[in-house]
Amino acid sequence: MVSGRGAKQKGDRFERQTADYLNERIDGLDAYRTPLSGMRGGRETATPDLSNTPGVAIECKRTETISARKWMQQAVEAAGDAAPVVITRQNRDAMDDALVIMRLGDWVDLYRSHLREQENEN
Repeated sequence: MVSGRGAKQKGDRFERQTADYLNERIDGLDAYRTPLSGMRGGRETATPDLSNTPGVAIECKRTETISARKWMQQAVEAAGDAAPVVITRQNRDAMDDALVIMRLGDWVDLYRSHLREQENEN
């Protein structure tokens, strides 16, 4: 188990890895780790872990234990008008195997938009 400074470094590293992963796979995206994200840095309001991700507020969690509701609450607090999203992976998982956690209503909106795009392409 990693604690204190090591846990923070592990979390910061995962945030950078997640931004890199998204940037490599989504044309035109330029996501980056938000410095002092969350409620850190004396902020009165929370901020997402990743910046420049239009439409979604991403909370990154690199841990062995899943606390989906707690994490989603953090993402909701930082989301503003964006859809809150949690991306999590365990130590030995590949990035492709990371989990994405969303509220069902937000996922339905996303999927509906995807289906409309598919219709417009046909």
